[in-house]
Amino acid sequence: MTARILPAEEWPRLDALGFADIWPTWTPDDVRVCVVEDEDGQITDHWVAIRFWHVEALHVHHPSAALRLWRIMTRTLKELGASVAWTGALPQDAVTKDFIDRMGGQRLPMDHFVMPVNQEAACHSSR
Repeated sequence: MTARILPAEEWPRLDALGFADIWPTWTPDDVRVCVVEDEDGQITDHWVAIRFWHVEALHVHHPSAALRLWRIMTRTLKELGASVAWTGALPQDAVTKDFIDRMGGQRLPMDHFVMPVNQEAACHSSR
């Protein structure tokens, strides 16, 4: 088994892993694809570090005003040099999720976690 950073010219290999719609949006300066390959060179495990803006605390109460919020946020993100941003909505907030969908948001089929990286690695047992 070999662990390495997958160079950008090999990112098309990620198509077979379900990343076909995602990796073309990445830029090599902002992404590191960490992989483990088996003895045959097949990717068995992967984890991707992506540097991008996370926009938080989105709340759409008045759908008629949401487009104004969208315009100012996209203008702000473009000024910051962002081409994509990560955001979310509470599971019960149908209005905000509908807004994100209408603005071209792509749903990700996963749970999300905040992980510490500034401490020694520790294995925590699940209880």
